[in-house]
Amino acid sequence: MKRQGIKLFDKIVATLLTILGITASGCEEQVVEYGSPHANFQIKGTITAPDGKPVKGIRINGLYPYSHPDSTEVHYSDYSPQTFSDDKGQYTLRVRGADVQLSVTDVDGPENGGSFATDTIEVPAFTAADSIPDTNEDNWDWYGNFEKNIDIQLKPTDTQK
Repeated sequence: MKRQGIKLFDKIVATLLTILGITASGCEEQVVEYGSPHANFQIKGTITAPDGKPVKGIRINGLYPYSHPDSTEVHYSDYSPQTFSDDKGQYTLRVRGADVQLSVTDVDGPENGGSFATDTIEVPAFTAADSIPDTNEDNWDWYGNFEKNIDIQLKPTDTQK
C-alpha cells in the first residue's frame, strides 16, 4: 500500500513539473519551438591560395568554446558544423551565433592546387551591422538573419615555403 502511494506521488510530481515546463533532460542545445523568437547566423567567404586564386575542397569547421572543470583555459569543441569550399573557393557555414572560431583544413593535399597549412580564424561577434533586413512580414516569431563575410587566404605548409 505504501509503495502505491509513493508511485502515485511520483506521477503527480512528474506531471506538475511537466506542466510547468521543467524536465530532467540535460540537453546542451536549446530547441526552437513554434512561436519562439530565433535568429539565423551564417558566415560566408572565399578561400584563396597565397597567389589569390580560389581553392576548392577546403574544409571549414565552426568551433565553439566550452569550459573544462579542471582548467581555466578556453577549449574549443571538436563537434561542430562544417562545409567545404566550392569550385570558386566560396563557402557558407551556418553557425549558432555565439562565440565561434573557424578551423580551415586542406583535406586533399596537392589535388586542389597546393598543400596548405591548417589555420584557425577568430570570428568577431555578430552585431546589428551584420543583420539582413526581414522581407517577410508574417514572421512574428523571428529575430532575423545575421551574416558575416570572412575571406580567408591560405598559408602554404612549411615544406612549400
